[in-house]
Amino acid sequence: MANAITIVDAIKNRRLFGCLPRFKSLDTWTAWLVVLKAIFGLPMTADDLAIFQSHTGRVSPPLGGSKETYLIIGRRGGKSFISALVTCFIACFIDFSPFITVGETLAVMCLAKDKDQARIVFRYVKAILNHIRT
Repeated sequence: MANAITIVDAIKNRRLFGCLPRFKSLDTWTAWLVVLKAIFGLPMTADDLAIFQSHTGRVSPPLGGSKETYLIIGRRGGKSFISALVTCFIACFIDFSPFITVGETLAVMCLAKDKDQARIVFRYVKAILNHIRT
């Protein structure tokens, strides 16, 4: 199932996620972009691969992306925001039409450790979707 747009494309596009204030400059987002490329199985540059290797100890990212990802990230590292961003991307840009039938309603689930964390991520999801103007 090929998508017309990748999550990295959406972040770089000023009419999509790129319009978000956090992405005004992508200079500090390099590591996160590499993480997203690895998760979604996107091509990496030589610089991306070097970052991936230095942080994971692996030679190459998983082919075709990963179904599950575990990250060790400190406080204020952007975990909740990225979780919300991935949730929005999957909800808005992944085509699930081959897997549903007439009358089915799709839902995207983003899990959190507790209600407080879920509230934070849900607020990010709402803010991301409300900020983008079509």
